[in-house]
Amino acid sequence: MSEETPDIDPMRLDLGAFVGLLAVLPLVSIGTVSDIAPLWWIGLGLLCVSSVMALATKFIFDEIR
Repeated sequence: MSEETPDIDPMRLDLGAFVGLLAVLPLVSIGTVSDIAPLWWIGLGLLCVSSVMALATKFIFDEIR
Protein backbone atom coordinates (compact mmCIF):
# COMPACT_ATOMS: atom_id res chain seq x y z
CA MET A 1 0.00 0.00 0.00
CA SER A 2 1.04 3.58 -0.42
CA GLU A 3 2.37 5.67 2.43
CA GLU A 4 -0.54 8.11 2.20
CA THR A 5 -3.27 7.91 4.82
CA PRO A 6 -6.49 6.63 3.24
CA ASP A 7 -9.77 8.51 3.57
CA ILE A 8 -11.31 5.57 5.42
CA ASP A 9 -10.84 5.51 9.19
CA PRO A 10 -10.13 1.91 10.26
CA MET A 11 -11.39 2.56 13.79
CA ARG A 12 -14.81 3.58 12.43
CA LEU A 13 -14.99 0.38 10.42
CA ASP A 14 -14.07 -1.61 13.52
CA LEU A 15 -16.75 0.22 15.50
CA GLY A 16 -19.29 -0.55 12.79
CA ALA A 17 -18.31 -4.21 12.84
CA PHE A 18 -18.57 -4.29 16.65
CA VAL A 19 -22.02 -2.70 16.65
CA GLY A 20 -23.09 -5.12 13.93
CA LEU A 21 -21.90 -8.08 15.98
CA LEU A 22 -23.78 -6.77 19.01
CA ALA A 23 -26.95 -6.40 16.95
CA VAL A 24 -26.75 -10.03 15.82
CA LEU A 25 -27.61 -11.47 19.23
CA PRO A 26 -31.08 -9.94 19.65
CA LEU A 27 -31.94 -10.37 15.97
CA VAL A 28 -31.20 -14.09 15.93
CA SER A 29 -32.77 -14.60 19.36
CA ILE A 30 -36.02 -12.81 18.54
CA GLY A 31 -36.16 -14.39 15.09
CA THR A 32 -35.73 -17.88 16.54
CA VAL A 33 -38.11 -17.56 19.49
CA SER A 34 -40.86 -15.78 17.52
CA ASP A 35 -40.38 -18.04 14.49
CA ILE A 36 -39.75 -15.10 12.14
CA ALA A 37 -37.45 -16.54 9.51
CA PRO A 38 -36.52 -13.27 7.72
CA LEU A 39 -35.36 -11.73 11.00
CA TRP A 40 -33.22 -14.77 11.73
CA TRP A 41 -31.67 -14.65 8.25
CA ILE A 42 -30.96 -10.92 8.58
CA GLY A 43 -29.14 -11.64 11.84
CA LEU A 44 -27.14 -14.43 10.24
CA GLY A 45 -26.22 -12.23 7.27
CA LEU A 46 -25.20 -9.41 9.61
CA LEU A 47 -23.00 -11.85 11.50
CA CYS A 48 -21.19 -12.82 8.30
CA VAL A 49 -20.80 -9.23 7.07
CA SER A 50 -19.59 -7.90 10.42
CA SER A 51 -17.13 -10.74 10.88
CA VAL A 52 -15.63 -10.29 7.42
CA MET A 53 -15.50 -6.51 7.92
CA ALA A 54 -13.59 -6.90 11.19
CA LEU A 55 -11.10 -9.29 9.59
CA ALA A 56 -10.71 -7.13 6.50
CA THR A 57 -9.82 -4.06 8.54
CA LYS A 58 -7.26 -6.12 10.43
CA PHE A 59 -5.42 -7.17 7.27
CA ILE A 60 -6.00 -4.17 5.01
CA PHE A 61 -5.15 -1.44 7.49
CA ASP A 62 -2.51 -3.35 9.44
CA GLU A 63 0.33 -1.20 8.04
CA ILE A 64 -1.36 2.06 9.06
CA ARG A 65 -2.02 1.21 12.71
